[in-house]
Amino acid sequence: MLVLRVDAAQPQTGSADIVISLSERNTLLHEVRVPFDNPTSPGLLEDLRWLMEDFLADATSAGPVRAASTNTRLLQEGERLFHAMFESTTECKALWRAVEPRLHETRVEVFAPSAALATTLWELVTPPHTGSPLCLSVDSFVRIVGTGSHEFSLRQIDMCRVLLMTSRPSGTDDISYRSTAVKVFNALGTTEECD
Repeated sequence: MLVLRVDAAQPQTGSADIVISLSERNTLLHEVRVPFDNPTSPGLLEDLRWLMEDFLADATSAGPVRAASTNTRLLQEGERLFHAMFESTTECKALWRAVEPRLHETRVEVFAPSAALATTLWELVTPPHTGSPLCLSVDSFVRIVGTGSHEFSLRQIDMCRVLLMTSRPSGTDDISYRSTAVKVFNALGTTEECD
């Protein structure tokens, strides 16, 4: 399996660069340093939040217009990120040529320790000739946010925390969040490990 890793570079003269590496079986095949000082704009992030959280409740005639505009901007952002990562230098183009035929067996890891990298919409990276985000073409896509420590350990906790994400594309016609949450809560309540 190929591993395509995007990581923050060590700063050089104040530049905000990323390092993109391609490896297979712990052998480095390609590594390029890419200038990256233009993360996703806060305005687009806010429009994405609105689209995901408030659009269905927006009964105004402006809602669909804003949603269409946001969708277009998200597609443009994906292509902009692809260009910055894989078309900005000769080395980037060579890396893309190496990984493109093997996308189906590639794991993408985005390590985002800084706020600028953490708020960049890496999942939208889209090769312009496909129109489909890279994260849908690869075997797996992982975003790692936090410090540089990659050591994980199991520890016993006093409480079980569950992140439940729901999608309600039909709004109020979909199953309610409470109906789903109650089933999860009841299932957790039947085990001795959870209160």
